Amino acid sequence: MGNTVITIGRDFGSGGREIGMALAVHLGIECYDSRLIDMAAEQGGLDLEELRAADEKKTSFWYYTVPLDPNFISIYDRPMNEVLFQLQSKIIRELADMGSCVIVGRCSDYVLKGHPHVFSCFIYAEAENRIARIMKKYSLDHREAEIMMKKTDRERNTYYRNNTCQDRHAPENYHMLLDSGKLGTDKTVSILEKAVRLLENP
Repeated sequence: MGNTVITIGRDFGSGGREIGMALAVHLGIECYDSRLIDMAAEQGGLDLEELRAADEKKTSFWYYTVPLDPNFISIYDRPMNEVLFQLQSKIIRELADMGSCVIVGRCSDYVLKGHPHVFSCFIYAEAENRIARIMKKYSLDHREAEIMMKKTDRERNTYYRNNTCQDRHAPENYHMLLDSGKLGTDKTVSILEKAVRLLENP
């Protein structure tokens, strides 16, 4: 396939990560999700566990970075969330320039907006469908899963808004929106794969 970068925004519990990984397998390309945190830690000389705690979370102004490598003076004494966003954005742009890949979350649709070869989609589902998926994946009861869903949604919404000044659910941010609850994982992946291949071979 050509140099197409697929970004996947997703609601928590919609299966967006699994869909992104399956799509990458179908297309024979790499999928980047939590690996971006490892790459950011390495590039920024930062503690990996601290970055994981800040990933797609709202900014805490009591939580500032202290780089492990003293050469990274430019990121010293700044909110971890802000530093993580900037490091991941740099890595995302580098990956997009290198070739085709799937990137899940991390405001990647915003970071690559205007890139000539990007295809951005958003995966969502009705609340009860998402709750059922969360219950199964994390072995939670209904109430626990609902609380987890709402908390994660709030954190992701705030993280996206703080870093982009936009609403992550705004349809104009994406080329395609798909209801994974209605379609199921396999059909969602199939639709995305067909869309990507049509874009590359109109």
